[in-house]
Amino acid sequence: MIISPCISICKTDPLTGYCYGCGRSNDDKKMWKDEKTTDEWKKNNLLEIKTRLKGWQLESFKESYKHKVKSGISLFKKQNLKKEITLNSQYINLNKKIISCKKCKRLTAFRKKIAKEKRKQYINEKYWGKPITGFGDLNGKILLVGLAPAAHGGNRTGRVFTGDRSAEFLYKCLHKAKMSNQKTSENRNDGLKLYNAYITTALKCVPPGDKPTLVELKTCFNYFKQEIDLLKNVKIIIALGKIAFDACIQFYKETYLLKNKDYVFAHGAKYQLPDKKILLGCYHPSPRNVNTKRITFGRMTSLFLKAKNLSL
Repeated sequence: MIISPCISICKTDPLTGYCYGCGRSNDDKKMWKDEKTTDEWKKNNLLEIKTRLKGWQLESFKESYKHKVKSGISLFKKQNLKKEITLNSQYINLNKKIISCKKCKRLTAFRKKIAKEKRKQYINEKYWGKPITGFGDLNGKILLVGLAPAAHGGNRTGRVFTGDRSAEFLYKCLHKAKMSNQKTSENRNDGLKLYNAYITTALKCVPPGDKPTLVELKTCFNYFKQEIDLLKNVKIIIALGKIAFDACIQFYKETYLLKNKDYVFAHGAKYQLPDKKILLGCYHPSPRNVNTKRITFGRMTSLFLKAKNLSL
């Protein structure tokens, strides 16, 4: 059996039509997948590949292919898997720290109070009642940021933007923009996945009256920073609502000299941040904003599609 020359760098050179990694054309790749293709053709194709690649590309291919033949996995893919395992481990450790946090006494007492008293319609459910972590694709290029978990949404279900009417509207739009695999976000075990996107909150606990103090925000910014540091591919930040937008600016003011007057919230407003990320303002998908048509299905979906194009 002759091992496929694919070394998991699947990008085509637009000038030559050959893969940067393995030197094959699209027709070559089809032939390798065809069960009728002979070993003799494959051997000849491997020889031809080595004439197409030059310099460091050829040396990289030889080293990675040799590793694949010997161990069953290309060197490039092995390195990527190591990075993925490290990233997941860092993510799990960060989430453990977030969930166990009790630094803000006012917020700790309030989220526990909500979880104990409950809303009548959820009286038989067990509330999460702890800080909420982010959720989504750790390699995604788009980061959606809300201010804080909802009292009977995230604080009940244990996942950001889950189990309330805001989540219902948000995920219809994300699904339409092909950023999620389903239209609903009901609980932590509903099979929801995000594509090329991650969603979190600047504040990890529900605050009384949806109004955190500046000290509470700054305390939580430590976790927010660790999330952003982990999400190394993020190019676009979408702030869901003015308060979340202001929280993002406040977060960046901790490191950079920013002036509030230079970053005015508006739906669709676009700003380049000091670290080259792009911040987009978006009306919050709250029932009030939806009912008054301040935000519509079309407007929010359009903004998400704009974010996808900017992230390319």
